[in-house]
Amino acid sequence: MPAGSPVVDCDSRVQVIPSGRHSGRIPERAREKSVVAGPLVVIGARQWGNYPRRPGTPTRVKAPILVKAGPPVTVTVSPESRADAALMVGRARGPDVRGPSVEFRPCSPEARVANRRVGKRTPFLAGFKLRRPNCVGLEVEIEGEPITRRIPFHAGCKSV
Repeated sequence: MPAGSPVVDCDSRVQVIPSGRHSGRIPERAREKSVVAGPLVVIGARQWGNYPRRPGTPTRVKAPILVKAGPPVTVTVSPESRADAALMVGRARGPDVRGPSVEFRPCSPEARVANRRVGKRTPFLAGFKLRRPNCVGLEVEIEGEPITRRIPFHAGCKSV
């Protein structure tokens, strides 16, 4: 993991007002289309394999990230994917983050936005900038333990 990854924490992230009716559970349909890596979930990441794109045209793909309350999680685009992909994360305080690596610091379960609890998973407005359709490798590190996943941004790639 690159040293000195930019940090997006509970206060600096773009605030998402939690639904008053949401149980905090990820619906099964959404979970089937998501990539899970320990405490991190990239919502809808498996649906991009058949997404049409024009070759040679950079594409921005929205892929919200949820991080379970607890220790920070660092996400890094794997070295073999860096020439073609970068992470993008919105921040309310400071400039948005764009690059190969980001450290996510989730909110505590008691944190509030608009008088509603954030809950056990902190949402981050995130996505990827892609130079071409490819299979993006991600390295997720929590407390020194690495987890590797792939996100399919073309039909020939299978997520892991």
